[in-house]
Amino acid sequence: MDSADIVICRFQTNQALCTDRHNGRFPVTPVLDEKNDILRFRSEAVYDQFVVMGFKRKVITNDTENDYQFQLGNKTDLIWAYGQANSTTGEIIKHVEYGVTSITLPKAATSFSKTAIFAA
Repeated sequence: MDSADIVICRFQTNQALCTDRHNGRFPVTPVLDEKNDILRFRSEAVYDQFVVMGFKRKVITNDTENDYQFQLGNKTDLIWAYGQANSTTGEIIKHVEYGVTSITLPKAATSFSKTAIFAA
């Protein structure tokens, strides 16, 4: 996956974290953006079987170098993936599952939210 805008949400030391990242040419571990454009982040356990994580960010950010600038009213593909991180260092390990979903943001949108549910 070349030149992608990436949001990584994960648990580290029993704390949920969500970071704004990007990558260059494959294979590169996603790098933290200099400016974090995540507006809100939430995480909760559901029935001790699933973890729900969600984030919200602006559709258009001031980080035109590293953040994808959504085109309102146009279909946009979102790539999702999940995997593990090194439990000692927190280093991201390549994902084990991935896929694509599409969204179309209404022309009046100023931000968007994405929520994912993971088996615990």
